[in-house]
This record gives sequence, structure tokens and C-alpha cells, in this order.
Amino acid sequence: MHEKHVELLLRALESKIDSAPREAYKELADALLTVADRYCAGRLGQLLDEEQLAGVQPPARRETLYWALSLLLTGGAVAGLAIWGIIPDGAETIVYSVVVALGLTIAFPANRSRLLEVLGAFGGA
Repeated sequence: MHEKHVELLLRALESKIDSAPREAYKELADALLTVADRYCAGRLGQLLDEEQLAGVQPPARRETLYWALSLLLTGGAVAGLAIWGIIPDGAETIVYSVVVALGLTIAFPANRSRLLEVLGAFGGA
């Protein structure tokens, strides 16, 4: 969670560049130097001080919603294809795998590369 707070603070500092570039560049450089120094020292749980992170709001956790969306998409698509019977015999496994992959890609767009790695393992790549 600390890393998320650091990321949000850095993004907030970056967004100030358009309105007050001098101050924003200084604050951003100071924060990045502190993060780099502490990272090199192995202090991953203390990349920035708590005082610096005081006003940062934690991100909303929507993973459960994404999983529900994914299950609805893939389950509905697979059930619909099975009920309509439009898939030839012997091709169900391939078509259902593609439908599940598409559903996961739609529900989790940030994880596309990881999804492709997982699908590659199924295909023997």
C-alpha cells in the first residue's frame, strides 16, 4: 500500500508542472531523489516519509468489481454459445478459451501482457 501512496504523490507532483513548473520540478526532483536513495538502501517500505504522504488518498479497490464483470462476461458468453449450439463439435475448448481470454482482457485491460503469458503457457509457447 505504501508504494501506491508514493505513486499517487508522484503523480500529484507531476500534475503541478503545468501550473507552477519551478516549484513542481523542485518538489518532484526532491521526492524522486529520496525514493531512489531509499530504494538503493533497501528501504522499500519507507520510500517517502509519512509526513510527505499525509494528504494522499488511497486508491479505490475495484478488483472485486472487475472479477465480477469478468465472470459475467465470460460466463454469459460461454453459456450463450453453448445454448445456441453454433460451435462445431471438437472446437468448444478452443472457442471457450478465446472467449474467456477476451472477457479477462476487457475486465482487466492493464494486465493484457500478463494474460498473454498465461495463455502462451496453455498453448505450449
